[in-house]
Amino acid sequence: MSNLEIKDSRNNAVNAISDVGLAVLEGNVNPLSAAIALREVKKTIESVEKGIKSRVLEAAETECEGVDHGVLKFEGYEIQVQEGSGRYDFSGISEITKLEAELNELKERHKQAYKMHLKGQLMVDEDTGEVVQPAGYKGYGKQVRFSVKQKKGV
Repeated sequence: MSNLEIKDSRNNAVNAISDVGLAVLEGNVNPLSAAIALREVKKTIESVEKGIKSRVLEAAETECEGVDHGVLKFEGYEIQVQEGSGRYDFSGISEITKLEAELNELKERHKQAYKMHLKGQLMVDEDTGEVVQPAGYKGYGKQVRFSVKQKKGV
């Protein structure tokens, strides 16, 4: 497949998705049908990408060999070549794992206090007798949700 064919495929995909959006806006397609179709397209693309991504990235890294911590200009893009960042691993430090567990417990208590607050109840710490402050909640948004596809015959 040539670079031109790749660009044509990308443009065709963008156009197809845009056509779905336009059809919904024009009232020619049911919005729920379109949303489900777009979700399925996204899942398919992600599945295919997952299957080939590592091989493509490996080949791309090979293409960038010889460019030390610089910028490679390619097809209108600037590709920065640099080492990836590392991460610290604290899993072997008992003091940190203990504190993380305590923090998680504390968060769960405050979440529970929030749930009780919604019911008009207070949560009281059994050891100290103090009221546990409810956590804040920032999740209110759109109510439309998509769940897993129904199996045939159900």
